[in-house]
Amino acid sequence: MLLTHTHWDHINGFPFFAPAFDPNRKFYIMAGHMIDKGGIKNVFEAQMENPMFPVPLEAMQAELTFSDFRAGDDLDIGNSPNINVSKSFVMDNALNFLTNLSIHVGDDQSYILKI
Repeated sequence: MLLTHTHWDHINGFPFFAPAFDPNRKFYIMAGHMIDKGGIKNVFEAQMENPMFPVPLEAMQAELTFSDFRAGDDLDIGNSPNINVSKSFVMDNALNFLTNLSIHVGDDQSYILKI
């Protein structure tokens, strides 16, 4: 999961995300705006600690990997295209993600999308 920002209305459903309790699942949770606030794992731990929520983050049995980065970094995520990260001009403390996705539709046709 690439998080552009962590407003409450965007992350408060995570404690109810059933696949995160499945020990056969793996999730990579990445954010680039929380390094100075203790990191993205700290945000998820804080929202799930008492008295905010009765079940701690550690109760989730899926393999959760938290990763922090900074705006301006290029992310290389497995077999995905590289992702460029920039600060949002619309919202304070939020990020934009840009990637080039190459789609081949035939032997002599392809498209490059900027997403």
